[in-house]
Amino acid sequence: MCLSHQKNLSVNLEQLKKISERKYTCPSCGKETMYRVLGPCKTDDGITIDELERFHCLTCGSDFFDLPAMKKIRKSREKKEIYKLKKEVLEYS
Repeated sequence: MCLSHQKNLSVNLEQLKKISERKYTCPSCGKETMYRVLGPCKTDDGITIDELERFHCLTCGSDFFDLPAMKKIRKSREKKEIYKLKKEVLEYS
């Protein structure tokens, strides 16, 4: 499995829903406190996705994204870029 990683200490744990009770070992801190969760996620580059399924470590705050999550993030980035370009065109004209 291919995973992408980010440190996300600003997560509101009350907004996260555990998809499974299975615990995983976090590759970042080594603790067995990582769960598959569903909830809002803000990426390091400022993209916010309302419902993103991912692995989240309750100890160190690391998020790990599998391929479907990365595809959803990429689509959100593309939408943001298209919006940004449209806004620039409108401001220029």
